[in-house]
Amino acid sequence: IQLSEDGKDQIIKEFAKTTVPVSYCILIDTSGSFRSLLPKTIEFAKLIAFNNSSGDETCLIRFTASDQIQKVSDFTSDKQAIIQSLDGLKTLPGQSAVIDAIYAATQYTAKHSGLVPNRRRAVVLVSDGEDRKSYYKEKDLINLLRENDVQVFVLGITDQLDDVGGLIRRAPRQNAEALLERVAEESGGRVFRLRSKESFNKAAEEIVHDLHTQYVIGYERA
Repeated sequence: IQLSEDGKDQIIKEFAKTTVPVSYCILIDTSGSFRSLLPKTIEFAKLIAFNNSSGDETCLIRFTASDQIQKVSDFTSDKQAIIQSLDGLKTLPGQSAVIDAIYAATQYTAKHSGLVPNRRRAVVLVSDGEDRKSYYKEKDLINLLRENDVQVFVLGITDQLDDVGGLIRRAPRQNAEALLERVAEESGGRVFRLRSKESFNKAAEEIVHDLHTQYVIGYERA
C-alpha cells in the first residue's frame, strides 16, 4: 500500500481492519423493464438484509420515475421488517430516473446516519442503470456523494438493454454501464455487472463483506 498527500509519499505507521455498524439503503428499480428480474432482485436484497449485524440499520426505497421514488420502509434494525417489505414490491410504468433515485436515497441515508456517530453510510442499488428522465445531473449526484461520504454498491443488470449505437450516440447499454461505474467509483463503492440469468448470490456475499469491513491507515507526514 502506498499513500501520498499533496504529491508526496507518506510514511504508513498503522494499518488495521475494523468492523463498524452501517446504515444503508436498499434501492430497487421497479420500472417495467425490471418485471422479469424482480423476483431475483428481491431474493438478492433479502440475502443482504438477512446478513445484517446487530448494530446495522436498513431502509428500503423503490423507484421508477422521479415522482415515483417511494420509501417503502424507514431505517430499522429489524431484519424481518425489511424482508416483509421486499415481498410487497411490484413494478410500475414510468420513465426510470436512476440519478434522481440515488440522489434521494443518498440524502435520506446521510440525514439519518448523521444523527448517530461512528457509522458507515451506503446505498445498495439494483438497476439496469438506464436513466431516461432525471431532474438532477450526474455531476450533481457525484458532488452529493462526496460531500456526505456515502458509498454506492451496484448490482447492474444491463444485458437486456440495446447495445447498438450510432455515429454520434452511444448505445443505451454503454451509457447505463458507464453511469453505474462512475457512481460506484466516485463514491468508493463497487459495481457488479451480472446477466439476468446468472446467480446473484456471489454478488450478495461480496457486498455484505464490503459493507461491514473497512481499513484504517495511520501515517506520519513526510
